[in-house]
Amino acid sequence: MKIFLPFLCLLWFSLPLQAQLKEQFTDGEFKTNPSWIGDTALFKVRQKNTLKIRELPDIAGNTLDTLLPFSYYHPKKSDILISEIFPDPTPSHGLPEIEFIELYNGSDYNISLANWKICDKTRCAVFPSVSISSGDILLICDQGDENQLLPYGTAIGLDKFPSLNNGGDHLFLKDDSGQIISEVDYTKDSYLNENKDDGGYTLVLQYPNHPCLVNNWAASISKTGGSPGKILPKNIEKQPQIKMKFLKIIDRSHLSITLNVRPQKKELANAIFTLNKQPLKQMKQDSTHSNILQFSLQKPLQKSKRYTFRIKQFTSCQLSAHPNNKIIFAITEQPQKGDIFINELLFNPIKRGAEFIELYNASNKIFNLQELFLANKRNGSFYQIYPAATQAYYLLPGEYVAITENKKHLLSQYQPKFPKHIILSERIPSYPNQSGNAFLLDSTRNVLDQMSYTKDDQSTFFHNQDGVSLEKIYPTLSSEDISNWVSSSSISNFATPGYKNSQFTLPHQTKTHFKIKPETFSPDGDGLRDLCKLKYQLPPGYSAKIILFNEYGIPVRHLGTNISLGTKGSIPWNGKDDKGEILPTGIYIFFINGYHPSGKTIVEKLPVVLVK
Repeated sequence: MKIFLPFLCLLWFSLPLQAQLKEQFTDGEFKTNPSWIGDTALFKVRQKNTLKIRELPDIAGNTLDTLLPFSYYHPKKSDILISEIFPDPTPSHGLPEIEFIELYNGSDYNISLANWKICDKTRCAVFPSVSISSGDILLICDQGDENQLLPYGTAIGLDKFPSLNNGGDHLFLKDDSGQIISEVDYTKDSYLNENKDDGGYTLVLQYPNHPCLVNNWAASISKTGGSPGKILPKNIEKQPQIKMKFLKIIDRSHLSITLNVRPQKKELANAIFTLNKQPLKQMKQDSTHSNILQFSLQKPLQKSKRYTFRIKQFTSCQLSAHPNNKIIFAITEQPQKGDIFINELLFNPIKRGAEFIELYNASNKIFNLQELFLANKRNGSFYQIYPAATQAYYLLPGEYVAITENKKHLLSQYQPKFPKHIILSERIPSYPNQSGNAFLLDSTRNVLDQMSYTKDDQSTFFHNQDGVSLEKIYPTLSSEDISNWVSSSSISNFATPGYKNSQFTLPHQTKTHFKIKPETFSPDGDGLRDLCKLKYQLPPGYSAKIILFNEYGIPVRHLGTNISLGTKGSIPWNGKDDKGEILPTGIYIFFINGYHPSGKTIVEKLPVVLVK
């Protein structure tokens, strides 16, 4: 609390006031009781921030009646911000090797910190009588270290200063009434830079104008490792949005969500939370972590059912919720062998590309990939065991999912049909180009599926095998039998991450063949039968040479000399020759020469009529 009065001496400097005023607040009145004037003077505090002085005498008996303006301000949440933290000062890049916290006064008022506290989970340090002016910074550290921070600005040392844990901590600043003014949860991930999370760099607040953001920190970009004492610039280049970070099923009747903001209760009162479009009404905010909300459900959650949790009409921290703010989740089960399979593997990506492994859920259960693990084996022991998903990801019955360390690359190179079925993982095992293996494990490290490979398992028709995945011809066939694996087709851009394989073949599938549809077409641009398609259905692993001849046996169009075909698909022809010109009306012959690495061949000739 701060009260600022115009200095009385400016009004009464010439009066020989000699008595010391004894002051107290009583029922809105500010009383004085000098022994030489009795109790004739009354100071009243009014709502209009003025002080009325009535009958204030001097030693000569003269009295004063006047009004004095004053300001009263009680600090509110985020007026003082924890703006920079130095948890791990070693090795130094120029800063003193001491832990410190920087406080920033972003309010329009000078604020006293007397009897305030800075705390972590285990201890608190109490502030002496010290103030921060509006727009200024105060550096705090352990008692005895303050002299090392004085070159950077105002600094004080505090007894029982909290130890800033290198791996992460929860810090909070409390005023003299116990109100939390600023708080921070930080971890090693808060640095957003693996090269700076091992020491020597401070954590710096990124959006001081949005202080209730939880993910609001990053490693300092300063060459010396930090910028203590410097006023924070307001980051306005990017406008963050409110998002749900995690959803946790506490039990079938209770769940919680973790937000990236710490909302006020009045902000939560206006928000709408729904589960499968039904409003949720019973909600409470966690007392320790205000960004965690807990909900009681009217109906228990059911197995094998997918749920969608949404937030609408929610604003907090001067931010709005993301327009597609939803989380899809389900009650999961533990998979058994035969429930989930390895279905595709890219072990030899292009230069600067990314490996991926694809899984298929063959059961009627729902699995959380965060509870499953990818691994490989070396010298008989599991090696490089990593969670299949960094965050909760629910794999539904009959769904595919591709797991990679570089989702952006996979989307760019393969343009998959279902981008949402590609998930980014912090780490996946390495799959060497020459030979290797892949294992899928449950939460107790039991093997759910496995496969081994060598580069010789790829199609011999590919001169360059970089970027070509190995696909299983049918998901539930044995992954350990290499005869169930073939190279992905060129028609599918050499990989099918997150959806059905290009070489997909039903077990005991009947004999397949080529056919033309339509058998007569007119490429005149009128939108009717402008294309003909060579449709095919083949055993996996075939490539083909396809040439079109005119009725005189002269080749007029080469559709491909080494096309890697999937098990099912079509190849269009627009009626043009190799020069790009429309051919005349007539009968043309598709000559197809299909060949397989095993030595098997397919030769077919199919006529098509081009009319104008």
